[in-house]
Amino acid sequence: MKNILIVPFNSHAWNQFITDEIESLLSLSFQNVNKVNVYQSDSVEDDFKNKKSQSTDALAVQSVSIYLGDHEIDGLVPDLILQPFETGDAMLYRDTAHCARMVYGSVMSDNELHLCADKLGVSLSVIKKMAWLSGVKVETVQGILLAGGKSSRMGTDKASLTLGETTLGASLAEMLEQSCDNLLVSIAKGKQSPIENIRVVVDKYDGLGPLAGICSSLTETDSRVSFVVACDIPYIHPMLIRKMLSFCNEYDIVVPSFKAGTVEPLMAVYTKKCLGAIETLLDMKMLRVKDLFNMCKTKTVAWSDSAWYANLNTREEYNAYCNANVIKTHIK
Repeated sequence: MKNILIVPFNSHAWNQFITDEIESLLSLSFQNVNKVNVYQSDSVEDDFKNKKSQSTDALAVQSVSIYLGDHEIDGLVPDLILQPFETGDAMLYRDTAHCARMVYGSVMSDNELHLCADKLGVSLSVIKKMAWLSGVKVETVQGILLAGGKSSRMGTDKASLTLGETTLGASLAEMLEQSCDNLLVSIAKGKQSPIENIRVVVDKYDGLGPLAGICSSLTETDSRVSFVVACDIPYIHPMLIRKMLSFCNEYDIVVPSFKAGTVEPLMAVYTKKCLGAIETLLDMKMLRVKDLFNMCKTKTVAWSDSAWYANLNTREEYNAYCNANVIKTHIK
């Protein structure tokens, strides 16, 4: 029997998301995945003892158990410990010779990822997905903010719009910093950057829209993977970013869908492999970003919790969003 211990966070919904995602991944490798969604220390410990006493050699080969707890469970030496949130010193297991670990915000080399895969007995692909979901830095990610639009319907630069005590552009930059190693802002020729202290890339194609901004930005970054977002999207759920990044080793583009039959191409993961196809479209003056999806290996991630999602194109939409007075808590 393999054991995974997940150090929980103070949000039940986020713990549920992580355990559901990990369970789904492990089901590809194990016939039996036992998920224990209890947070009382005694309940977790009792459950572990019961499963241990009931296990057989055949079951042990085919099973993995997922536990949530912020303390040491008597008799449990996990094969893998996930700390997918900032939890301070909650985890008492420290001996990585016995327990492989993935810690939020840490950097893991290919060798360390291979060791985790060997320890748990799963493929490297599964381990990399678990790492991305846990907020581990598997490779560098470039954050790209698109701010080159004319904002004709809004009547003013969208990224400079006030959002609480900050601006829409600055707020987005702060969000992306949690998942991206570097940030840049893409602007049109002759335009001033609406966001301070961030590297600026000027579109090399003039007047060809967001596809040109994506092209110029991907050309200028050294990272294989980029997370691209338009400056008229005021909020991005951090867990959606993690889930989208978890597919970046298998796909050239990862795009979210909040409603069946639709996608949001300007809040998506793009890799360097897209560049040739993008340049082909631009040369043909085919400027719809969606046209790119049939030319590249693209993954659509369905996301049902879309109450937070907004795209502010007009002054009316902006005013309605501000007046809704929805408090967004940015959790890492």
